[in-house]
Amino acid sequence: MNYIEKVREFHQTFEHPVGNLEQPEPLKIRQLRIKLLFEELKELAVASDCQGTFSQLCYSEGLRSDIMPTQEFDGDNVDKVEELDALCDIQYVLSGKILTSGLHEVFDRNFELVHQNNMRKAHQTEAHAIATAYSKGWKPGQYTIIEKEGGYLLLDSNGKLTKPHDHRKVKLHL
Repeated sequence: MNYIEKVREFHQTFEHPVGNLEQPEPLKIRQLRIKLLFEELKELAVASDCQGTFSQLCYSEGLRSDIMPTQEFDGDNVDKVEELDALCDIQYVLSGKILTSGLHEVFDRNFELVHQNNMRKAHQTEAHAIATAYSKGWKPGQYTIIEKEGGYLLLDSNGKLTKPHDHRKVKLHL
């Protein structure tokens, strides 16, 4: 499904802007899109019962000034229907942002470059994965290495996939 084309239909029907690469996106529209995405992420956190994690992230990024929240507020009271609603809304708002910024003109080919680059995040050998962990200052027990077909996966202590220390950043093109 081409989400951007569906949202373009909405923008055209309801006279919302569709930008282009030659003209800057107005500040008011950029601000609105950020607010909408933030609102939808907050709804996803509530539906996923991860309000504590969301609050902690906001706090650590300087987005809140109240007492440091903890993940203690996270639980297993997940509402799958509300998660689905939030994810659909996030996709809709994200596609709208791609349209209003004019990046729809180049998005698909750059997304493909990002995908190809992400697929190269496996380490060739276990020693290569250990070298990456060492380059980050991690000690054994602070990471996990999993052997998979095509290479070795290095996961940090949170379970996040870690790219090799010699991984090259993708070059995107307008």
